[in-house]
Amino acid sequence: MNHIIKHKLLLFIPLFLIVTFMYVNFVKFNSNFDEKLRDILFEIRGPIETTNQITIIDIDEKSIETLGQWPFSRIHIAQVLANLANAGAGIIGLDIVFSEYDRSSPKTMAQQLGVQGDFIDSDFLLS
Repeated sequence: MNHIIKHKLLLFIPLFLIVTFMYVNFVKFNSNFDEKLRDILFEIRGPIETTNQITIIDIDEKSIETLGQWPFSRIHIAQVLANLANAGAGIIGLDIVFSEYDRSSPKTMAQQLGVQGDFIDSDFLLS
């Protein structure tokens, strides 16, 4: 009986170590393989000429010093959007979370953007 347990244990331990080793290295291999493949594909593709048509506008410390504490009034955001549209921006994307309800400016923002009549106050709905 002791001999059978010893035999099974001698079989189980190497098998367990092999499976663990394979799992750890396969996950790591997949990640490295994907990164290496991506690098190779970018090398094959070569550099792409860029146009200077993309502009990223960042809310930084200087903006906060000028406009005051964050979150800015939606009026300021509306003015930025209007300025960008007037400057000929084709696509404008925002990566901003409006986590607090702005009681002071949703209607003013809608007027500034040219929204006439009734409008959905998403600021109220999403806050």
